[in-house]
Amino acid sequence: MKTTFIYVLKCPLSGEVRYVGKTNNPTRRYYGHLNNSRDKNTYKRNWINSLKRSCLKPIFEIVDEVDVKEWKMKEKCYIKYYRNKGCRLVNYTDGGDGLGFGNQTSFKKGIKPWNCGSRLRKICAVCNKEFEVSPSRYDYYKCCSMKCSKVYRSTSKNVGKFKKGIVPWNKDKSLCKNTVNSKPVLQIDIKTKKILNRFPSAAEAERQIGVNQDSITNNTNGRSKSAGGFEWKKEKV
Repeated sequence: MKTTFIYVLKCPLSGEVRYVGKTNNPTRRYYGHLNNSRDKNTYKRNWINSLKRSCLKPIFEIVDEVDVKEWKMKEKCYIKYYRNKGCRLVNYTDGGDGLGFGNQTSFKKGIKPWNCGSRLRKICAVCNKEFEVSPSRYDYYKCCSMKCSKVYRSTSKNVGKFKKGIVPWNKDKSLCKNTVNSKPVLQIDIKTKKILNRFPSAAEAERQIGVNQDSITNNTNGRSKSAGGFEWKKEKV
């Protein structure tokens, strides 16, 4: 006969039974209860966390070993028994369901999900149909479906700017990635001190003649005597 266990969690201070459950592996189940990442925002999790903040743990105790075909009925009986005794159980249901917290709240008929009422309503930009959206994504979503989203994107002002044959706005603009904050640099011959070239930035000089950008910057800041066999200076603007 294949069996399973009915167990309880007790308060370490008062000895009061606070939770009734079923498990095939008592050790693994107990450590699962102590895992903070499990079943968040439940009455049971808040109770266990309050104990852990006081450096305490719930007491795990097996109360019965039953046939696997009878565990649902037995669990319900034990939950009813301890509730009738006045124990403040943190069980979410009357037992016998064998579901995780997510399924209990989201898929059990008659029980509202934990996030019920938190979503906001918005009007679709294409079909004017009302739809729900998360508050954190309210400004991101414009449409109620992928179909409407495709229509919305097809009317965007950016459509066609990157199609084949369309010349991008920044083509042939030989500027570095920090164009706004970059300063022009002058390439100077070490012997004659004659200005050989002018570049809009050190990065552009690296692209054109192959001298390392950091070496040019170090030379213009006085940290080195030369870079790439030349002197470099920032052009006074």
